[in-house]
Amino acid sequence: MIWTESNDTIYIGFLNATTTRAWLTFKLAYRCCFCIYIMAYMWRQYYQHYYHLAANLRAFGFEKVTRTDRIDIVVGDPTSIILLNPYVSIVFILDVWVSIEFINRAIVRVNQVSDIGLFSVACFYLSRTLWFAYGGLIGVSYLLKKFHKEKSFEEADPTLTAMAVVIAAGPITNVQSHIMFFIDLYHYLFLALSKDENSNEVALSAIVYTFIIGSLPINFGFISKHFTWIQKYRTSRTASYGSFMMNDIKHRLTHCFNLMTLSDSAVIVEGGSIYQLFELDRKFKRNLGMSQRGADCYLLFGTGNQRTSVRLTLLSCIDPSHHIPTIINKTAAVGRLYFKNNEVRLVHGTYDSPWVA
Repeated sequence: MIWTESNDTIYIGFLNATTTRAWLTFKLAYRCCFCIYIMAYMWRQYYQHYYHLAANLRAFGFEKVTRTDRIDIVVGDPTSIILLNPYVSIVFILDVWVSIEFINRAIVRVNQVSDIGLFSVACFYLSRTLWFAYGGLIGVSYLLKKFHKEKSFEEADPTLTAMAVVIAAGPITNVQSHIMFFIDLYHYLFLALSKDENSNEVALSAIVYTFIIGSLPINFGFISKHFTWIQKYRTSRTASYGSFMMNDIKHRLTHCFNLMTLSDSAVIVEGGSIYQLFELDRKFKRNLGMSQRGADCYLLFGTGNQRTSVRLTLLSCIDPSHHIPTIINKTAAVGRLYFKNNEVRLVHGTYDSPWVA
């Protein structure tokens, strides 16, 4: 901070870093431990299920698969499973605010636009606040379930949510610094819990800022339910439940590159019955805030006109608090959902298969 007076005096103000080496070491240690937790959780909740799937397919095969057919498993993306873990979101949100000194610097730099370089770097750092959005989506899902308003919210695409928050966090912070309402609000919150007139307390301001950024995808989820053109777009791209194209934008692109095709790689497309269940009644969806289509895997087998793609989804996506009549097929590698007169029946795969076609 530098300012001058009418005379030749120049004042330079600065703030010494308050962090210690012990604190920085602690942050590094807990971040490393947290990364290990995420990898273990990802393995336990997602990747280990592929060993189960492969073993069942070897032992029992699959419908319409001949002895000479090769079954390829196209692995999905566990990102949504990690993002929907409330403990992960809470820790990342806290991690943002334990580095409050860097957040302060970013907010100061983003409130000026004369130096575009500094502004861009500050916006990039504030992109960490995307965890506020993910945490908000987990919270709104809980509230929708609690008040039975499952149909009033449109699930968010995790990739588009990240892109939107990364782009908007900096400019929104800048706009708040130029609106008198927010200036007065934050000034009041800074002083509300302060010990004296020469100090301030940022806790309340941090909570308000977290809610403002976290509300971005929530507002879009509620508003998009009332725009018919968005609903028409979503309806047109979800014609086939088992299709590769019934995915979030990132996973449509990755499947196109993976399979080197802009459309479904198979003539016969099956599976995805769990999305028919969610369309029948949204209460069966475990988490209403975010799409989990990217976690689905695909079985590819057959050749020519018999080339078949089967979409498989984890049963963990279904809310266990709502009962579905279930039987076990001891010769089926994966489960299936069957619908008749708006009634649902689950045929569970053998050996407690976690997958449903």
